Amino acid sequence: MINVLVIALQFAPVQSTGAFRSIAFVKYLSEFGIRPIVVTIEKEEASSAFGAMINPSLLLGLPSDLDINYIRSNIAVGKEGKIERYFRLLTSFDDRFYQRYLTSLMNSIKNILSQHSIDVVYASMPPFGAARLAESAAMNLGVPLIMDFRDSWAEWELGPHPTYLHYIKKRKDEAQAFSAATKVICTTKQMRDLFVKTHPQISVEKFNVIHNSFDGELFKPFDINSVGEKELFNIAYVGSYYYTPKSESNFVEKLKNPHRILQYHRGREDWSYRSPLYFFKAWQHLFSKAPQVASRIRFHHIGRIPDWLESMANDYSLGDYCKFEGAVPQQELAAMLRSMDALLVTSMKRKVGEDYFIASKTFEYLLAKKPILGFVTKGSQREFLENTGVALICDPDDLDNASISIKNLVNGNVSFSLNADYVNKFSSREMTKKLSKLIHNVAV
Repeated sequence: MINVLVIALQFAPVQSTGAFRSIAFVKYLSEFGIRPIVVTIEKEEASSAFGAMINPSLLLGLPSDLDINYIRSNIAVGKEGKIERYFRLLTSFDDRFYQRYLTSLMNSIKNILSQHSIDVVYASMPPFGAARLAESAAMNLGVPLIMDFRDSWAEWELGPHPTYLHYIKKRKDEAQAFSAATKVICTTKQMRDLFVKTHPQISVEKFNVIHNSFDGELFKPFDINSVGEKELFNIAYVGSYYYTPKSESNFVEKLKNPHRILQYHRGREDWSYRSPLYFFKAWQHLFSKAPQVASRIRFHHIGRIPDWLESMANDYSLGDYCKFEGAVPQQELAAMLRSMDALLVTSMKRKVGEDYFIASKTFEYLLAKKPILGFVTKGSQREFLENTGVALICDPDDLDNASISIKNLVNGNVSFSLNADYVNKFSSREMTKKLSKLIHNVAV
């Protein structure tokens, strides 16, 4: 039996998006001769840090003898005003998880070693401070290190870098993490290609693709025939958009917000495409073409409600047709999705290269056996959806055709058939099998 120290700062029972991948791996690793020993953040701290609810049901299905070790910050995190936050962002070059949790992690490792030997360290990112924590742990233990990147790091452009120097530091930290790791895992081939292009000095052989996955029984083929005579047609989106509208950057705004003067943005990624913006545009366009169809649509947002979402809907005169459900426990989500008529997926747009994410919500959608409405750009999300057989793909930049596609969906003029053989390749057990092979290879 190989013992693996799993550093997963996002983990059960905290229901953050980043927790599910590690939960699935830990659930099945023992089937492949590997004992996971988990280190994660104490649940109250993690709930606060990641803005996620505590859901004890996430622990169900995990091995009964699973050893979970909780670490706590040695730095008190209090409320801060705008000025304090500005100076922290300007003077800090990382997410501070390393500084906050290193001492507790090392103490936890000492306790673990009194019961288990450790053969490999595995760490899941983000938060990216976990990379330095994992590097310190692996060096302390003298064992191989596997780093699992659910997202890109330096090239991930959810917002501008505080300064150009912050971007350079992220590039350096990313390179250091890749150098320290025995193996690096990416969730898509597009992400692997981005890493390889960004860091040509790192051996290509170090990078491995293990996709996000779905848990539960394998799919059997099924057909979906959308119903056209329904009075209302409900379309839902689950989770986060990873998007914040840009503020104007004119001279007056910069005087009001001087921190923007130094900000640096690469401009390679447009996250407005991950929001419902282009779906709203196409929906509004449909009102001008077929108002009787457009008025039957209801949009449901399930998850934490961003402060800009309602105003975005109102900008397109759609607020009265939207319902903002808020966060729901994971165990209630499946029934809610099954009550919908279609499920919306979006993807960010890269100006150079392709989108490199497959959203984990996609698998929850498939389990609901509902049509997927994909407002997606070229890349991994679109590639996956096209192969499932149950997605209607819309080009976010083509309003005419996108609105026609929505009309056909609402009127029941589109049918779907699941490509079960393709989707089943993405089961959690299959993805854990790939991870187990990687672990066995580095542990030899």
